[in-house]
Amino acid sequence: MMECLLLGAIGSVLGVVIGVLLAILISAVGIPMPPSPNSNIGFTASIELMPWVTAEAAAVGLVATILAGVIPALRARRIAIVDALRQAN
Repeated sequence: MMECLLLGAIGSVLGVVIGVLLAILISAVGIPMPPSPNSNIGFTASIELMPWVTAEAAAVGLVATILAGVIPALRARRIAIVDALRQAN
């Protein structure tokens, strides 16, 4: 479970950092949008970063990784260490 926690934390932090950097880069370049209906002028869109959404994304990644490790951890808990080492996979 500790491995799941560490992998989830590292993955979530890296995902948020990369996502924020890409959002800043894309917003600096701008996203040209066509004119909306009944309008003659297009506009340049940007990505708005919201801290709580970013924190939720990191939390979802962390929780999903931890939950994915629960069933294998419960299964491994029932196997004796000697038997687990003896199995050849």
